Amino acid sequence: VNHSTSPGMRELSAALQELDIQILFLTEDRQLRSSLSILKPTNDRLLRRRSEIETDSPSTDVARFSDRQRNWLDVSLIASRVQDDFRRQLIERGNFGQMNANGIYLDLAKRLASDWSTNEKSPEKSYDRFLVELDQAELRAKSLYSLRAVSEIPFQDFKQVLVGARSERRNDILRILQPFLDSTRARIDALAPLTHLLSILVKELNDFFSRKVVSFDTIDGFKVVGPTGATLPLSALSSGEKHLFLLLCSAYLSRQSKCIFLIDEPELSLNVYWQRNLPRTLQRLAEDASVQYVMATHSLEILTEFNHRISQLQS
Repeated sequence: VNHSTSPGMRELSAALQELDIQILFLTEDRQLRSSLSILKPTNDRLLRRRSEIETDSPSTDVARFSDRQRNWLDVSLIASRVQDDFRRQLIERGNFGQMNANGIYLDLAKRLASDWSTNEKSPEKSYDRFLVELDQAELRAKSLYSLRAVSEIPFQDFKQVLVGARSERRNDILRILQPFLDSTRARIDALAPLTHLLSILVKELNDFFSRKVVSFDTIDGFKVVGPTGATLPLSALSSGEKHLFLLLCSAYLSRQSKCIFLIDEPELSLNVYWQRNLPRTLQRLAEDASVQYVMATHSLEILTEFNHRISQLQS
């Protein structure tokens, strides 16, 4: 908030800072203003990009302005912020998972130092349970592979070694493989919430887009494939698709802290179907997060969907 504004706005700004609440504001002309540190570079670059285009092609014609607006809305900027944030959290959560894995191996070393022996009375029961747990871990890891959040883990190779071993050696192999399984599950547990959220973002984008498929991975970021199977740049998205991409990616990033997300005219460039589904989509992206949306809209589709939450502003 600009401190040169009214005393009331300065008081509001001070109160929000005291409560550690961040503000994200998507304006009617799609400037992204935010107190979130990860989004500040995006807003600066968007403003420079828009200024360059309007300087090169000055016009008061509304239709021509709309064409330029679609051009300057460079969604690759917000896409890079999502990728950067995902990578940062991947490192942080990966380190947490590694700390848990270190504890598992430390516990194993202590057991070995104290003449550890298994208390398992039924080796076959332990063997069967381990195979089930190995399959469960492999299933959970697949979501990490699709985002290239981790390298593929050779679960089946370990399983074949165990299954092919003589029965009298299985208990010894289980002692070796159990710490591997425990540490792998610790890594999956640490990364699963992060990859789940990113998967939701990708799914929501694909539910809106038609004849295009969006994917994401840690290395290459977002990828769009067109109806012919060719990879498309993000700049090839339609005006409505760009607006949706900006909205949903901003909603994803708003989860980083307690945030009030102000959206002016969210219906811009969106067809009636998209307008009707947008509010629920934003809710899903904010699930279990301290995010509140405040929208100024003329869309009957949005107003009808949330008529119990409408506050009419008087001029």
